[in-house]
Amino acid sequence: MIALFLIPIYIAANIYIYAKFLKWTRACHGFCHTKTFRTLSMTVYGILALSPALAFLFDEGTKIQRILQVMSNFWVGVFLYIAMALAVCLLVGFLLRRFNIVDRETQNSRKYIATTGAVIMIFVVTVSSWGLYNSKNIHVNDYDVEIDKSVAGMDDMRIVLVADCHLGYNMGIGKVRDMVDEINDLEPDLVCFAGDIFNNDFDAIDHPKKTAEALRSIDSTYGTYACYGNHDVSETIIVGFTFNWGNTGDDRPVSDPRMDRLLEDGDVTLLQDQVVNIDDKFYLGGRLDAANPGRVSGVRKTESQMTDGLDMSKPVIMMDHQPTSEALHGLSAAGVDLDLSGHTHGGQFFPMNISAKIMWENAAGMIKIGGMTSVVTSGVGVYGPDMRVCSKSEICCIDVTFS
Repeated sequence: MIALFLIPIYIAANIYIYAKFLKWTRACHGFCHTKTFRTLSMTVYGILALSPALAFLFDEGTKIQRILQVMSNFWVGVFLYIAMALAVCLLVGFLLRRFNIVDRETQNSRKYIATTGAVIMIFVVTVSSWGLYNSKNIHVNDYDVEIDKSVAGMDDMRIVLVADCHLGYNMGIGKVRDMVDEINDLEPDLVCFAGDIFNNDFDAIDHPKKTAEALRSIDSTYGTYACYGNHDVSETIIVGFTFNWGNTGDDRPVSDPRMDRLLEDGDVTLLQDQVVNIDDKFYLGGRLDAANPGRVSGVRKTESQMTDGLDMSKPVIMMDHQPTSEALHGLSAAGVDLDLSGHTHGGQFFPMNISAKIMWENAAGMIKIGGMTSVVTSGVGVYGPDMRVCSKSEICCIDVTFS
């Protein structure tokens, strides 16, 4: 329903943007008045604007379908920044007229239109290129955590936290291999994938076998573990977004069994509301996702149920995809020492990065909640537009000291 509501708005916005584009180009050069230019520009813009719909005309997994999906995911980000830039320019233009700084005749002049259009074009190209660069290059964020518990024969441990890979059209085998190389360079003791490993559509993964092979090459002392997030289920995706929000009961999306098998083939241990005792030194748990537990009848355990029966003299580490305030405070009260999360993407792109800081107690980074440390990563992959503006693709290197 949401998608159907957005379609006429999207069409109207694109018609308006293209009309403004023609007005700008005609102010720049006489050639842009010709039928040849109109035909060429309309064709190119039409392919970009219609790429989300065109992708559905081709069979899943074909090269042309994948190209169109990748194009549409990036285009939606470009489209959003064009719309934002135009909105700002319209507001500035209104204020300039309102305070008699510039009159309407000046604003209709070729020079004013050409200059305004050039500013918008430079802004959109710069921001989109910067966003694409940030989404493709993985950074490492370092954190130091002290847990006030002693562990026999171990004074410290290095954990690498990864989340929000969103394997699919925006993250293929090339970036998976880059991620694995970054992880192995850190020489971790433990690797944790805190949800949203997949992006709803398993068939969107370009090389599942090679992806599993890459995950299998992760080298760590105690192994690689994962929990699922809200996107580790099968749902329809359009331009990178899902629109089946709030489904319950029989309508609740469930995990694709092929996702489980890929992780198993990649030597990744999936924890679904389970806690394991690792080498009798510490506990590691993984929770079902709060929104999409992955099973139709899935009801995840409470925070206290997750730690019930554990030897609390040992460190307790928990993977929980969504760092909601309720879950964070509940885990802290249940005696968890370190909580590892993702989901927020650090806002991913402006202005969402601002709202993320308002919505989440820990939008990205490290904070203390009672006696528990919460570490939230902005994630490796992206959701929706294939760009990161004012955020970075990252993995977290957490050096834990026991005392």
